[in-house]
Amino acid sequence: TSNLSKRYNELEKSSLKYSREEESPVLITADDTPNFMHIPLAYQGYCSWNVVCNSGLVIPGDPSLGLVHFRGKNYAFASSKAMDSFYETPLLFLQSVEKLAMQKTSLIYLLNIQHCFPQVGDLLTFHEGRWGPDFSENPQKVS
Repeated sequence: TSNLSKRYNELEKSSLKYSREEESPVLITADDTPNFMHIPLAYQGYCSWNVVCNSGLVIPGDPSLGLVHFRGKNYAFASSKAMDSFYETPLLFLQSVEKLAMQKTSLIYLLNIQHCFPQVGDLLTFHEGRWGPDFSENPQKVS
């Protein structure tokens, strides 16, 4: 079993609920946050709700709607509906983004979540056979 498969199983088994107060999501807005426009955004500012609910669709979030601060990161959303859904179950969305990124590896760098996948070599194992044959060991002549 690859490390990515193990990580996926760990994500599936982990609790989607949070109990400690510091793990509760917090809505932040430009009105109540100094330097709001300089706050770093998770996922490069892309809306995680759209990534998850639309099979990897990458749409920029709109910080003017507000941000959700959760576990030390700030998340932007493309709509109020998306923000509300994330606010209710942030762990579900974070885990779903990682799960989807294992299937659609281009999301890893686009969303800047390389830290979630320290075993880059495992990605090649995970996708073995999907990128076509490997000619590095036995090159074939093309006529």
